[in-house]
Amino acid sequence: MLRLFFFTLCCCALFQGCASQATPVVPAESAPIAEAAAAPASPADAEAETNAEAPGPVGSNGDDDDYYNNFAELYGDDAAFTPVPDPFEAWNRFWFGFNDVTMRYVVKPIYKGWEFITPQEVRSGISNFFHNLTAPIRFLNCLFQGKFNDAGVELSAFIINTVVGLGGTIDVASRHEEVQALDRDEDFGQTLGVWGAGEGAYIVWPLLGPSNARDTVGFIADFFMDPTLYMGLQPYLTIGTGMHRFNSMGDAISAYEA
Repeated sequence: MLRLFFFTLCCCALFQGCASQATPVVPAESAPIAEAAAAPASPADAEAETNAEAPGPVGSNGDDDDYYNNFAELYGDDAAFTPVPDPFEAWNRFWFGFNDVTMRYVVKPIYKGWEFITPQEVRSGISNFFHNLTAPIRFLNCLFQGKFNDAGVELSAFIINTVVGLGGTIDVASRHEEVQALDRDEDFGQTLGVWGAGEGAYIVWPLLGPSNARDTVGFIADFFMDPTLYMGLQPYLTIGTGMHRFNSMGDAISAYEA
């Protein structure tokens, strides 16, 4: 395990160097703009806003410079741009297109059929079971981040759901306020962020979707932190994890289409 941590830390040092290859994206809204948006508009301002032409998406007019100039007019010349390293643009575009077609024409139709024949209670039970099964990973990451209280709450929730919640199929622990306030999606990518690692390059993976260098390393580390890997149950868990991801596609499909 220590060797894995040293390996991930070395990788993160390399990822931070990728930030020098950044490309600008849309700036976050500044405070003056937010305050102006919250203030009531006069009739004259409302008419001017209606007649104003909003900037289109990047590449909509064939000139990205016009797009960024429009944002400069809206946010000011001093608006900060968030750096997003994208050295694997060709790879990312290819797999984005692949994932897009797969989502719309394969995953969505099959999921709609699954949703039609499967009661909501069954789908919720499957999601609860596999989420509870990965509690040890979240527990370890809470410890690595110094969130000792959260680690205790996560462990308690795992025990309660396993014993009282029929092996985790019923999320009994979520009724407690301590569990409701807990971030129950802790992973090693977040742990690396707490340790100071940069996000690194943007990258799109087949079927898994968009990620970055830091979260990719975190995903691999979480795989090796899974206790079922050392219990000879990994093949069954892999099948179950795939089923869990598919079973949870309802919200993902809605968000993707939006």
